[in-house]
Amino acid sequence: HIDGGLGATSETSVYPYDRTFWEKDQSVSVVYGYNAVVKDCIISNSLADAIELGGKNVKIEHNFIMHSGSGAIHLSGIDYCEINNNYMFDSNINLLTGHNEGAIIYSNQIHDVHIHGNTIDNCLTGIGDMSDTENCRSTITDNVIQNFRTNGVDILISDAGGALFGKLL
Repeated sequence: HIDGGLGATSETSVYPYDRTFWEKDQSVSVVYGYNAVVKDCIISNSLADAIELGGKNVKIEHNFIMHSGSGAIHLSGIDYCEINNNYMFDSNINLLTGHNEGAIIYSNQIHDVHIHGNTIDNCLTGIGDMSDTENCRSTITDNVIQNFRTNGVDILISDAGGALFGKLL
């Protein structure tokens, strides 16, 4: 449980960044958390993802995330997650890190994600890479996504039938 007081920053590099990688340069990384919470934190100047999170029944709420080299929030291997009332500004500023699909990135096996009441400002894509058929049952409501360079929400339909299975907007 990370609750307030966290002032994570990675100010050791100079923009434009040297080659950094999303696998090792996150500010907060929880490989698999059960009932994990990241709340009321200020995270700035991440070399890659500001938060990478996997697990079951996780919450990311009321955080201020700015200047992330890759995504602000990177989800991987999630069973039920709430992302509520966060402010994400200036993400995807280092396109060399890899995994620059959006301020909120969907990786693999993402189930039952609720994204509500967030502000996403100045990013490559607001919510990106919802392209795997294993990523299902997401709700995205009442968010402000502005000043994006490609898409507000990026959903790639990759199954043969062309249906959008279990993805609710």
